[in-house]
Amino acid sequence: MNPASVRDREAAEDAQLAVVGAMYAQADEPLGSAAASALATIDILEMIDFAAYVPENGAVYPQTPFGQALRSVAAMIKANIDLEAAHLDLGGWDHHSGQGPFNGVMAQLLDEFSRSLEAFYLDMANHLDQFTLAAMTEFGRRIAENGSAGTDHGHGGVIWIMGDTSTVGACSRLL
Repeated sequence: MNPASVRDREAAEDAQLAVVGAMYAQADEPLGSAAASALATIDILEMIDFAAYVPENGAVYPQTPFGQALRSVAAMIKANIDLEAAHLDLGGWDHHSGQGPFNGVMAQLLDEFSRSLEAFYLDMANHLDQFTLAAMTEFGRRIAENGSAGTDHGHGGVIWIMGDTSTVGACSRLL
């Protein structure tokens, strides 16, 4: 990439952020403080070199949006930016047809989900006291297969916990 075009893009981004900051500097609450907080967050995130981040312990994140998002969360935790919460979503679980236990949509999603969590665990194994990861289902599924090789909505759900589990007892009382 042309170094001049990189500088031009960075200058344009800086100018855009300055305009947004000026627009909201005099805004009524809560908009003014929310905008200032968002701009401060952008500044903090710009200090992290996500592209050069090297996971620990041989962790290899899947080259999927979910896998790469977990990789970014690990980079933020290790950058000590006082990350309080992150929300990630792995969609596509509403499979009423073609679920497939070995090569269908559910098998593919479970493979991506498990490989992503494995990479995150390996990467963060030396930092388990710095986070609590809770992964949960949005809704349950019926056990019986329907007529189109899928399952319909049911009751129940699952939650996986990883990391600092000292807060799990308090969370379980809220569920």
